[in-house]
Amino acid sequence: MATPHVSVVLPTFNRANTLAAAAQSVLNQSYTDLELLVVDGQSDDHTPEVLEALSADPRVRIIQAPQRGCAAQRNHGVSLAKGAYVAFQDSDDQWLPGRLEQTLAALEQEAASPGVSYSDMVFQRVDGREEILEAPEVKRGRLVNPKTLDYEVFGLGIQSAIMHRACFEWVGPFDETLPRFIDLDFFIRIANLFPFRRIPRVLVRHVEGTGISANHAALAEARKALMHKYETPLREHRLHWAAQHLLTAQALSYNGDLESARAY
Repeated sequence: MATPHVSVVLPTFNRANTLAAAAQSVLNQSYTDLELLVVDGQSDDHTPEVLEALSADPRVRIIQAPQRGCAAQRNHGVSLAKGAYVAFQDSDDQWLPGRLEQTLAALEQEAASPGVSYSDMVFQRVDGREEILEAPEVKRGRLVNPKTLDYEVFGLGIQSAIMHRACFEWVGPFDETLPRFIDLDFFIRIANLFPFRRIPRVLVRHVEGTGISANHAALAEARKALMHKYETPLREHRLHWAAQHLLTAQALSYNGDLESARAY
C-alpha cells in the first residue's frame, strides 16, 4: 500500500456493538486515500471478531496495545501513523458522508500554515432524540471565550477535526494523566499556536455514551487539573477563574458529593 495522505486513529475497548459502524463510516468516505489505525486496548468482548472482519480492507491496520486509556491509545496510534494529516474517530460515533473530503479541502486551502479544520456535529441521545452541536469559532491565541467564560475551544469535537501532523508534533501528545477533557486540553495547546477553520455543517454523529463522559467526579477532577495546568494565564481572567470553580462544584454536587462541593 502506498503512503496514505490521511491517517485516522480509532481507539477502542470493549465496543464490539458499535465499532464496526464507527470504522465503516470512515472507510466509506468519498475521500479514500487514508489508513485507519484501530488501536484495541486488549478487549475481552467480541471485538476480535469485528477486527478480523475490518482487516479485510487493506487500508485498516489493527494495533494491540495495553489498556491505559483513550489518550494513550491515541498517542500510540499517532506514533505509528504514516499520513501527512491526522484525524480521530471514536468507537461509538459515526462520520457522515463527505466528512473527510470537506474538512481536508478546507484545511488544504490554508496550505501555507499548519492548522486544524473541524465541523459541527449532531448529538444522538440514548432515547433517540437528536440535537445539533454547533462548534465554536476558535480564535488563535485566545484561551478564554469572553461570551461563555469557558475555554475558547470548549465544545469542539475531536471526531470532527483533522489537522496537519505538524500540529501534533509541535504541541506534544494527548495528556494521559487527565481523567476527562483530554481533547479540550489538546485543542487548547494547538489553538495557542495554529489557526482553526470551522465548517458550519453537521458532518459527524456523536452518540451519547455511559462511560467517562457521564462521570461527574471525573469531570470535576479534570476541571481542577486544567485550572492548575493553565493557572497563570487563567488568573488574568477573573470571571473565568470564578466560573471554573462554580462548574467544578456543580459537577461534584451532580455526583452526590455535596460536602466536597460546598467545601470547594
